[in-house]
Amino acid sequence: MQSIAKVADFGTVDRVKGKVGGESYLGIQYGDDYYAIENKCPHLGMSMSRAKIVDDEIVCPWHGSRYAICNGENRDWVNSFAGVPMPAWTHRLIGLGRKPSPIRTLKLVRDGDSLLWPE
Repeated sequence: MQSIAKVADFGTVDRVKGKVGGESYLGIQYGDDYYAIENKCPHLGMSMSRAKIVDDEIVCPWHGSRYAICNGENRDWVNSFAGVPMPAWTHRLIGLGRKPSPIRTLKLVRDGDSLLWPE
């Protein structure tokens, strides 16, 4: 297993950015657990680094899609544009014909102060 972050990295921030195998991810703490979430929205592949964390969800800053932090489940598909909520009738237009998709999420393994990427 590869060490990708330290628990202490989360002292004053709610996420850390990193790369594993050339893929960008966000390390997020939720409760006592830590997760790696793909730093790319499934809708259009845009960065999630400015996403809001609301309760147990991460919210895409571009189109408002909501994902469960613990398993990546899509809970709400494209409902805004550049963070501005849009009327329900526009949601299919903003979605550009793409179907709701989960975001890749992985629970990190904690070993003392190290957070490890599971093999």
